Amino acid sequence: MILRLILILTPLISFTQNEVSGVYNNCHSGRSIDVLYQRKVSPQSKFGIGLGCNIITKHMDDNQSNVFKKRLQPYNWKQYITFHVQYSRYFRTKNQFFKPFIGFDVQLKHAPTYTRSFVFDYNAPIEAYGLYVEYISTKGPFTWLSNTFCFGFDIQLSNQFAFTQKAGVGVEMIFGKDPAFLFTYNDPFQIEFPLIYNVGLVYQFKK
Repeated sequence: MILRLILILTPLISFTQNEVSGVYNNCHSGRSIDVLYQRKVSPQSKFGIGLGCNIITKHMDDNQSNVFKKRLQPYNWKQYITFHVQYSRYFRTKNQFFKPFIGFDVQLKHAPTYTRSFVFDYNAPIEAYGLYVEYISTKGPFTWLSNTFCFGFDIQLSNQFAFTQKAGVGVEMIFGKDPAFLFTYNDPFQIEFPLIYNVGLVYQFKK
């Protein structure tokens, strides 16, 4: 039994087909630094799984009244964690250094939102008419599930290192209910349409 198990697992842990990538991830909820373990599942395809660390940012990318876009804000160690799964299918090409691919990217996060905006102060004295005051709003936490179709490419830099980059669009599903937040109190399931940008470095285990 043990010998049979060893024979089954040996090809799965062959380092010659394994990779580790470190990437900067810019997606609908915010930004993160992710580390993924990747493995070739066929000559033209690759599967990856890993964890990421959400980046704290209290700077809004826009001055719009977006509820979730770029608004994820972790407050404890669990909320810093991103679960990241990806699948890439490479095009057949004779170029050994440039490898384009299409893929599917899934990310799972659980954290509150943070919104910083400026609202008109109607109670300001006449001499201060036109004054805007800062307004901070924190809601949640919510569960964010991102499903994105991507197009990208790898550039082989050396025998063991490659540069990787991809971008895509998909569906962001947001689950959660905050009694103080009417937007989710009436409907605890929201859908938005995100963009994703991902860039990083890949280390390839080779003999």
